[in-house]
Amino acid sequence: MYTQRTARALRQHVDLIVLAVTLGTVYVVWRWFIIQNNGVPTAQLNGYFGIGILISFLIYSMVYGLSSANVRAEKIASDMTVDLQKYKVAVENTSGHIVIVDKNGIVVYMNGAAERLTGFSKEESIGKNLMQWMEHLTENEYVEMFKSIVTKKDVFRVEMVNKKKSGDIYTAQISISPIFNEETEEIVGFVEIENDITEIKNMDKLLTDKNTELERVNKLMVGREIKMADLKAQITELENKLH
Repeated sequence: MYTQRTARALRQHVDLIVLAVTLGTVYVVWRWFIIQNNGVPTAQLNGYFGIGILISFLIYSMVYGLSSANVRAEKIASDMTVDLQKYKVAVENTSGHIVIVDKNGIVVYMNGAAERLTGFSKEESIGKNLMQWMEHLTENEYVEMFKSIVTKKDVFRVEMVNKKKSGDIYTAQISISPIFNEETEEIVGFVEIENDITEIKNMDKLLTDKNTELERVNKLMVGREIKMADLKAQITELENKLH
């Protein structure tokens, strides 16, 4: 992993290399001018020597600049790698089913939660069509769903009954988001997120059934109370006639 300590060590090595190149260049330039200008007045040699120093300084600046740029580029690349690793760990460990498909609907990535939910392994799914666990959709419905996403360029949300590898049925709350190329703004793929809401739907159905039953009992009780009141009124009327 790229750390500040590594950066300092790398910078020290770079500085030593740059210093060696600079000193070597100064010496070579100075010796060359002495050889080429044997007998030239000292003042003139000093001028040549100054030019040599200037050239060496320019070389130093270029090499140092390139070295610094290389260090910065390596740090940026390292930081990006660390960030990607963090995102990967987060995606792999989330409880939500996450699948990434290309623009043709072919699976290119799925996380562990998707494997557990669908029963399909990554090896079985990558390279296959997302429709493999959307069996309740016809091919036309599947195509129209993605056409809608491409046209609106927005998140598509739907509740759908899907089928696991085992054959078990589950109800999923699904959202599919387009992935854009930052430069061309073209859609290059899609992210599909699923949440298993089977238990929630079952509880909703149970609650609806209980409410229906309660309404039926209430109606029976109300009808019974009315009948009891009518019967009581008839008894009272007969008692009055007898007396």
